[in-house]
Amino acid sequence: MIRKVIDRVRHQFNVAISEVGDNDLWQRAQIGICTVSNDRDISIQSLDKVIDFIERMYLVEVIHTEMEILTL
Repeated sequence: MIRKVIDRVRHQFNVAISEVGDNDLWQRAQIGICTVSNDRDISIQSLDKVIDFIERMYLVEVIHTEMEILTL
């Protein structure tokens, strides 16, 4: 099921996405999503759209999200 979510997000959006934690737990997964932009607001909007897309698929339940913006 997680593989379906990851594949659909990759196909729909220009983001990097991977399962990053809880690999050995049944019915639980942590997914990391990354995007790069020269505009902070565009990055936030893009990630918000990805999360909304995942929730609208109704394949998984999103319990917690955390966003970190790195600027260099």
